[in-house]
Amino acid sequence: MAETTISSDISANDRALKLIYTTLNQEISPESVILSGSRATGRADATSDYDIVVWLSTWKAILYYIKLKRLESKLADLLQTSVTVNPLTPLVSKQDNNLFLLKLRLEGVILSGSNVLTKIQTTDPKKVSSRRIFSYLFTALRVLLENVKPGFNSNASFNINSKTGKALIKAYSMCGELWLLSHGMYESQLNRIITLISKTTPGRTMPDPNQEAIHHELRGISKSIKSDIPITGTTWFSCRDQLISLLSQMTKNISARPDETDILDLSETYLNSPIGSRLKNLEYFMQSAIKGKFKSLNWVLRKRRVDQQIHVAVLMLVSSIKPDGSISRKHLEATKLALSRIMTLRTYHSSREDEWLALRDAILVNWSFTETIMGVF
Repeated sequence: MAETTISSDISANDRALKLIYTTLNQEISPESVILSGSRATGRADATSDYDIVVWLSTWKAILYYIKLKRLESKLADLLQTSVTVNPLTPLVSKQDNNLFLLKLRLEGVILSGSNVLTKIQTTDPKKVSSRRIFSYLFTALRVLLENVKPGFNSNASFNINSKTGKALIKAYSMCGELWLLSHGMYESQLNRIITLISKTTPGRTMPDPNQEAIHHELRGISKSIKSDIPITGTTWFSCRDQLISLLSQMTKNISARPDETDILDLSETYLNSPIGSRLKNLEYFMQSAIKGKFKSLNWVLRKRRVDQQIHVAVLMLVSSIKPDGSISRKHLEATKLALSRIMTLRTYHSSREDEWLALRDAILVNWSFTETIMGVF
C-alpha cells in the first residue's frame, strides 16, 4: 500500500479519517481510499456524513461487498455519524456518462493509496446521461423533503446554520448544478455556480425564467451565508418550484411532449420516459437482501423501475406542502398510489399530518435500497 496522501485542504490530524482509511486498509486492502461529498469539497460541518469510495477489482468488489456494508455500520457506530463506503471498479470507471464519477474525479480526495482518479473516464458534463441527472434532481427534492415537517410555511424563518438552513443551501446549490448540467456545464462551488449562471446565454430568443430565478435566489443565499442572515420559507418553496420546473423541461426533452403544467401529468410522463433499464430492479432486490430487509421478488419483475416509483412519491409528497402550511389531500393520495406499487402500505386512521410523516419515513427507508451495488445497469 502506497503512503497516505491526504490533501492539504484536509487535516492529516483528522482522527475520524485516519480511523476510516486505516480500518479499510487493514480489512480489505483497496488500491485506493477516496473521500467524496461535502467533506471533500470543504462544505462539511461536524455533523456531515463521511462518503468514502474504495477502488477494488471487480471480483474483489463482489466478494467484499457485504463486508464493506458491515464495516460501514461499524465505522458509523464508532464515529457516531453516518458513514457510507462504496466500491468503485475499473469496469465502472470506464463509464463516460456517470455524474457521480464526474463529481468524484473533480472533487474526490485521495486518503490513501494511488491516485486512481485519473482513471475515471467521465470528464465531459455534456455526456452525462439523462438518467443520472434525473436521479440527482430527485435527490435534491429528497433533501428538501427530509428536513421539513407538516405546518412548514412560507413565513417560516431559520438560521443558515440550522439543519433546515443547511439542507436548503445544499438543495438550492444542487438546483444550480442541475441548471448548469442542462446546459452542458458543471460546477459545485456556490460562488462559481452563481458566476457561471450569470454569464451563460442559453441560446434562446426569450430569457430563461429558471436562469433568472435560480441566479437571484443563489445570490440571496450567498449574502445570507456571508452576513449570517436568516433564510425564509419562501426560499424553500422557490427551490422546490425551480426543481419541478427543471424536471418538466428535462421530461419534455426526452419524451417529445409539451411542458406539463399539472404535477400529476408530469409524474406520469416521467414514469413513461425511456430512461434506464428494468434490470436495476434486480440490484434493488439484492441491496435489500444485503441489508437484511428482504423485498418481494415482485420488485424484480415489475414493468416499471422501483426507483422511478420512489422518485414520484418524493415529487408528490414534497408538492403536497402548501405555502400556508396545509397539506394537499390530492398529492398525499398520489404519494400513496406511487408507494403502493412497490410495497404494502398500512391503512392510516391518524391525522393528515401523521400520515404525511409516515409516508415520508417509508420513502426515506426505501430510498436507501435504490442505491446501486455496482452501477452497471
